[in-house]
Amino acid sequence: MAKKKLVEKVEEQQPQTAPPSKPKLDLKAIALGSLVGQIRDQVVEFFHDGAVESVDVRIKQLSFATTEPLYTRLNKGEDVVAEWIALALVDENGENYLVKEQVQQNFTQSLASAVFNAVTGLDAALKLAQGKMASQQKTNSGVS
Repeated sequence: MAKKKLVEKVEEQQPQTAPPSKPKLDLKAIALGSLVGQIRDQVVEFFHDGAVESVDVRIKQLSFATTEPLYTRLNKGEDVVAEWIALALVDENGENYLVKEQVQQNFTQSLASAVFNAVTGLDAALKLAQGKMASQQKTNSGVS
């Protein structure tokens, strides 16, 4: 009985506000190009010499017209990762500074894979899926 009162008291002290919801994107603005060309700063982690390393990158959101042919070529088995990375990484002025050959010659497999996952959004999708799986596991095990 005392435990129940303690739980109720703790719940009363905690604010019951939901986190602010993120506003939805406007499809008309998207149709006018609001998403394309946006630049985001991201930290990319990768393995090198037995340790986890990180590097700051600036990723420019490429258009569907640019990425769709790359996806098509990738699905046909063509190596497009270096080209894709070179197109998406930009400097502080939003300008490309790498060419495909630089990525091929100077990036390690681990770095290229990690950057590619960041460029395509696969890293975010994996984190989201892992979070949902962990949440389901807690629910299924009775832990809330």
